[in-house]
Amino acid sequence: MQITEARLQQIVLEEVHQRLLEYYVDQEIERLISEDDDWKAAKWKARKKKIRDASLGALGLGTVAGALGGEVTDYEDTVARDYAEKTAEREAEAESLAKKKQQLETYMNNPAAFRWGVGGETMMQLPGEEGMGGTSVLPASYSVIQQVYLDKMKGLPRYGIPDLEDMPTMTGEQPPGRGDPDENLQTFFSDFSESQMRDAAATLFRRHEKDHPKAGEPVYPHVKRMAASGLESKILMLDPRVLDPNYVLPENGMTVKDYYNWAFFNKFLSAEEREMFDIDNPEREADAPAPTPHTVDITPNKKFTWKESKITWKNYRNRKKILA
Repeated sequence: MQITEARLQQIVLEEVHQRLLEYYVDQEIERLISEDDDWKAAKWKARKKKIRDASLGALGLGTVAGALGGEVTDYEDTVARDYAEKTAEREAEAESLAKKKQQLETYMNNPAAFRWGVGGETMMQLPGEEGMGGTSVLPASYSVIQQVYLDKMKGLPRYGIPDLEDMPTMTGEQPPGRGDPDENLQTFFSDFSESQMRDAAATLFRRHEKDHPKAGEPVYPHVKRMAASGLESKILMLDPRVLDPNYVLPENGMTVKDYYNWAFFNKFLSAEEREMFDIDNPEREADAPAPTPHTVDITPNKKFTWKESKITWKNYRNRKKILA
């Protein structure tokens, strides 16, 4: 049987239209299905075939050639709008206060982020109490990051609002003339005494007293674990109030103020905070005080206190096992 060139072109065109229409119908079905649905399940296969056959039957091959152009254009416009909306939603969620809070908590509870020591050590120990059952001392940056978190919950950055364009980064070259982190590492225990440190486990893992509305609940629920081996008898951390803003942190080479601002205004800054602190205002002066303070209802504490509790090392170790 001989087929004319015109008839062959028509057959090919109809086949192309048929396949294109099937493709767009399948795309639309998949777009309507929830991400939680199992597309490979038998019921979805049956539903997909039923919807596709009904759609193709309604359109009919005879009308495909004339209508496909407009249908495809409308479909692509719809898909483009949906994609833009979903992208905007994802970006908004990624920059939300809730998401940044979650990221900050993940960072704070990552032991690898607060390793420090001399030589091959991964954690400094109090002189005279080294080895198994000794006393570990958390880096000063751990005290700073705790202060960042609690200040964020109150909406009160203690150093004002910095110029984000000139703010140092964790991996960037640090400003000159800020001290020597290597020297500060060597002199840490002469720069700070044990009396300026607090029992980290007793402080951060303590629970509300019996007469408190949230009796028995953790006072600082954001603290899940610390950068400790679990073999020490005690874990100490510096009281953040003893840290000078210009002190160079031995573990990362940043000043206390720069590290604080890096965490508060760079790494974990939310869209709500950008608006709240008027970050994008070109007339705002660097280090200017924050606007009217606010309170974020994320943690029950309004003030960071260093009240000691009766938490024992045994309780702390049991808590670590539960959290692990």
